[in-house]
Amino acid sequence: MKMIEQIYKFYVVTLYLFKQYLNVFISPGNSKKFFTEMYIRAIENNKYTLPFKKGLSRKRLEELFPGILMTNISTYAQYESLFHGTYNKENHYLVSTKELFTLTALVKYLNPSIFFEFGSYKGWTVSNLIQNIPLASQIYTLDILERESGDSKIDEILERKNVHRLSGDSLKFDFSPYFGKIDFIFIDACHSESAVRKDTENALKMLSKTGVIVWHDFNPEHLGVFNFLHELSKELSIYSIKNTALAVYIKN
Repeated sequence: MKMIEQIYKFYVVTLYLFKQYLNVFISPGNSKKFFTEMYIRAIENNKYTLPFKKGLSRKRLEELFPGILMTNISTYAQYESLFHGTYNKENHYLVSTKELFTLTALVKYLNPSIFFEFGSYKGWTVSNLIQNIPLASQIYTLDILERESGDSKIDEILERKNVHRLSGDSLKFDFSPYFGKIDFIFIDACHSESAVRKDTENALKMLSKTGVIVWHDFNPEHLGVFNFLHELSKELSIYSIKNTALAVYIKN
């Protein structure tokens, strides 16, 4: 069964790459169209078939953001990562390939003027997002630990003038200067229920009038995130994005 699945994945990626080369040959303007085909043809992952619970409803990305599948994005993802559910199978906290494409498409589609990330880790996710956020936008990324340098491409991206790397514990950090200003917030820091609750309380204060919050690790493997968002969904319209461990709140 695993062999068949691997062969099918190889077929999907090969077809995708062929179409990309064909699109570029027909029109150089299509060279950055990286998202649609892989998202539509992505392998269904039973890992994110969540147990029934009243609260969050699961939605396809295009249901929440009409037209997003036609978004042209640029990623720093390597092609071989398309064969895996995550970039590092030993660390299930990292975003999967599909989640990375989803997040990247979201920031490109929404064009936030100010972006804020809770939990940057090594900077892999945010470096991909930065390449799809307008150069005039401001990017803030907060982590309790100093990032270990080890990838020159990521280092180069994070050294851009519009990127502000903040250091500190999100549970103690003073977010008041950002209240009411942030258009897009990605929460992927500490995964305990109390920590996610605190980060979310601050994020809600930080949102602009039309802001969006996305949480990572909304799955039974991370009960703190899972239980809290189910609870919060009784008060706010929060959706789980199908076949990912992402949940989203869109402020109206």
